[in-house]
Amino acid sequence: MIRKYTITESITLYRSGNPFLTGAVVLATDTKTPEETQKIGSFTMSKTTEETKISGTFADEEIVYGLGENMGGINKRGRKYKVYSNDDPMHTPNVENLYGAHPFMIFSSDKGCYGVFIDFPGLMEIDLGFTKISDYSIKISSNDFDFYIINGKTPDDIIAAYLTLTGKPFLPPKWAFGFQQSRWSYPDETAILNVVERFRENDIPVDAIYVDIDYMDNYKVFTVNKNNFKDFKKLTSDLKSNDGIRLLPIIDPGVRVEKGYDVYEECIKNKYYVENEKKSPFLTAVWPGMTIFPDFTREDVRKWWGDKYIKFFIDGIDGFWNDMNEPAIFYTPEFLESAIKTANKTKIKNSWDYFKVRDNFM
Repeated sequence: MIRKYTITESITLYRSGNPFLTGAVVLATDTKTPEETQKIGSFTMSKTTEETKISGTFADEEIVYGLGENMGGINKRGRKYKVYSNDDPMHTPNVENLYGAHPFMIFSSDKGCYGVFIDFPGLMEIDLGFTKISDYSIKISSNDFDFYIINGKTPDDIIAAYLTLTGKPFLPPKWAFGFQQSRWSYPDETAILNVVERFRENDIPVDAIYVDIDYMDNYKVFTVNKNNFKDFKKLTSDLKSNDGIRLLPIIDPGVRVEKGYDVYEECIKNKYYVENEKKSPFLTAVWPGMTIFPDFTREDVRKWWGDKYIKFFIDGIDGFWNDMNEPAIFYTPEFLESAIKTANKTKIKNSWDYFKVRDNFM
């Protein structure tokens, strides 16, 4: 059974099961009275114990916009997509999902238009005419989700309603629309100043330069390597006042496991971390080595993490590069131990044996 809520004149929510509240929506639903229904709008719906499939048929010449950063053109028809963030450096034509997850689409044709937003944090597979050119489907890997249908006369109407539902985006400052230079890596002040000098020599405007993970002390988030950046605050001030350039540091979501490191100690003490099945910190390896992740699904953790940025604002920083929001990991201790055991037991006699061992480390 589906619970149907009329949120506004143009927005209808269809709630299936008991969904995880992601915080993506700012309009309240608990003040609304639902009605029970067997369908989601005019879509065809089928369920198993593990997933829900919602299907429909395209109107003639119908165009589909949305889904954020993805392969393909503006019109998303004709391809398959996965709404599930993935740190894939190879942006080849067959890639179905990239760094972002934006489950919002606008279907537009001569017969009218409507929007769809699925508020669900797990894997979704969207087929927009790839398997059958006239049909589309949205496969949700759960029976617990919120499915919004947004009606409007034009795509602009739908976007306006969507922003009412999810909140308006932050308006970037004027400098953010200028040229921004980023590369891995500018490991010290000298490297950054050399880049600035080359831009000036070649009369190329630049408004921002990013510093990647090497500015940190041992890749510990919210720290600065004092050997390579002796006076981070002065560097930031000089670039801004003399050249009009903003220095933007990278922030990774992983916290290095290190006794005495304040961010790690606070995370452990307050149990702010993502847990494994044993209710212990989920350990993995990323750039800092052994790493734990804060549980950003919790409001108190988000507040604690957000306050950490203040020290950079004090140093004159005006913006940040929040990276690895997938989040991406290299391996877990358990995975590495299993792979090493397999490698030690395997006698490589041919190419197939080699690939078997190699694939255990991939």
